[in-house]
Amino acid sequence: MKLHKNNRKPQKPPKKKTFKCIVCGKEFSTLKTKNQKYCSIDCSNKSMHNRKTIVCATCGKEFEVKISDNNRKYCSRDCYEVSRH
Repeated sequence: MKLHKNNRKPQKPPKKKTFKCIVCGKEFSTLKTKNQKYCSIDCSNKSMHNRKTIVCATCGKEFEVKISDNNRKYCSRDCYEVSRH
């Protein structure tokens, strides 16, 4: 354990979290506290170009989304609002 420079109490080492890359499937660890989606900048860049076709749950229209946004169900805000009523 390291001592903090302003006090004499030892600091706990930061905890690493393990995530699975949504592009390549590789498991990776990071010190960041937010949920990480990508293991590298390359996978992040690839995700911007990889797209998936989804059918709108309201109107049936096909639309494309980024792989990282694959939980979308509606092609537009209007279709989303119609589904709520």
